[in-house]
Amino acid sequence: MPELDPTVRGEELGAELRRLRESAGLSLNDAAATIDASASKLSRIENAKIGVVPTDVAGLLATYGVRGKERSDLLDLAHSVEKRGWLRPHNTPFEAQMRTLHNLESRAAAITRVEVTFVPGLLQTIEYMYAVMRPAGVIDEKEVESRVVTRLGRQSVLRRPNAPNFLAIIDETVLQRQIGGPDVMRAQLRYLIEAANRPNIVIRIIPASVPVHLGLDGAFTRFHFVDREGVVYLENRTTVVLLEEKEETGYYDWLVRSLLTVALNAEESKALLAILVD
Repeated sequence: MPELDPTVRGEELGAELRRLRESAGLSLNDAAATIDASASKLSRIENAKIGVVPTDVAGLLATYGVRGKERSDLLDLAHSVEKRGWLRPHNTPFEAQMRTLHNLESRAAAITRVEVTFVPGLLQTIEYMYAVMRPAGVIDEKEVESRVVTRLGRQSVLRRPNAPNFLAIIDETVLQRQIGGPDVMRAQLRYLIEAANRPNIVIRIIPASVPVHLGLDGAFTRFHFVDREGVVYLENRTTVVLLEEKEETGYYDWLVRSLLTVALNAEESKALLAILVD
């Protein structure tokens, strides 16, 4: 089977099949044998390098003991792995949404996040996270705790060896908003200063003196990869959208370049953070 350009769907299916195989305690050889395939073929499926036959996926899921909705969801994914782009309803379970985001973040060589409402999640302090999540009133305290733990886990991607380069473009009004109160915000600003001094993190602030800019349309994340085309991640109250077509991701690349022309440079942004702390 010829190799394919990976897609978000294919990578997610592959990652899930790998997780399930490892949870079942099976080697590549043992799992592949149950569908009369080679370990090499299964490895390429798990790494989204080749297309999949849904009957092979069904066989693997049977071997791993997967049933019910999880099985049907993964089989649906197996039928669409070659499709580019993905619109996921916001009622998709939180864990599934986070798996998608984690897969993207863990594979990315570079990540750009544009924010006009909150500090980027990968740069939030734990107190800021609680302050953002609790007032929503839509999730209970146990779920808040779970989401905070998940976000903290995601942040480790920026500290690992060979961490991706992270560019945060933040509207200054985000930093002026006293989420959690002055003490929480002061600690958050100090954390941003520390983060901005790491070699793989750049923070660029769009000053409040720029009243209108293209980023005001909403936050987004642009993922760049070494071995495949990039992805744009968008979310609102009802849907999560993943864009993979070059024409669409190219527009967001242009948008980033446009925002950087009105943003302070990295050193100016650090200086502004220091002023805002005081």
